[in-house]
Amino acid sequence: MNNKTDLAIVIPAFDPDDRLLKLVDELIEVGFDKFIIVNDGSGPQSKEIFCTLAAKPQCLILEHAANLGKGRALKTGFTYFLENFKDCIGAVTADAAGQHSVLDVERIGEKLQEHPNNLIIGSRKCWSREEIVSKKRLLNWFFRYAFYFFTGIKVMDTQTGL
Repeated sequence: MNNKTDLAIVIPAFDPDDRLLKLVDELIEVGFDKFIIVNDGSGPQSKEIFCTLAAKPQCLILEHAANLGKGRALKTGFTYFLENFKDCIGAVTADAAGQHSVLDVERIGEKLQEHPNNLIIGSRKCWSREEIVSKKRLLNWFFRYAFYFFTGIKVMDTQTGL
């Protein structure tokens, strides 16, 4: 990847555990230096996690007083990004529960740098059928076709989070 400093990482988080700390530390190790982490109304058991993250100069923690859902947390993170990170070419989203690897984030970042005016979406198409719960598979199918209906763009996985 050319320059990880021209990207920000947006992470919505509800009651995260140590996997979030591990992901952020690993992303810092490979050169990412801007994190917008949205605490989506987490309980007191997560306070230490957010305090640890807030102590890192690369991390900014935004807070929701109550759990508003992942979509609202992403909107909060993206709004902050658009208003405050005008020198960046884009933002990459990641999952607080460790669903996405550092390599996944780097790959999306590379594609974003190659195509800065595009929406880049990761895909779980390599997952086996057993790995995707049938309810999630059905929701992904529905949203994939709804997305195509409204945008004319074919996307393999609208629920990836990456």
